[in-house]
This record gives sequence, structure tokens and C-alpha cells, in this order.
Amino acid sequence: MSMPRASKIPILTKTKAMMWGKRFQGIQRHIVVDSQGLPQAVVVTTANVTGREGALDALAGHQDNLRK
Repeated sequence: MSMPRASKIPILTKTKAMMWGKRFQGIQRHIVVDSQGLPQAVVVTTANVTGREGALDALAGHQDNLRK
């Protein structure tokens, strides 16, 4: 009986490949951009901060600069 080729790949390799772009050395960058894609605020947080919390921190910390 022959085994399917996909089953020969270790589980660890699959998990590592899927998680590669998720976090970079324990930090996350939260960038607020305007409608033209220009950066308006940047906040760097630790990896345990959720995307929602990081976005709220970025907006709250730069609220004066973001007003028209």
C-alpha cells in the first residue's frame, strides 16, 4: 500500500509554515493609514496584544494628529 505524499510531511513543518507571517520576534506593528494609503500613526506592541487592542491604542495615542 502506498502512502499519499502529503502525509509524509511532519505536522511540525505544517504548523511552522502556517505561522510564519503571523508574528515577528514577539512584536506586532499596528499602522493607521488614510484613504490614500499614507501612514498616519504607527504603534509597536508585544505579540500578546490583539489586533483590535493595538488598533485602538494607535487611534487613541494619535487622536490629535488624526483630526481634520
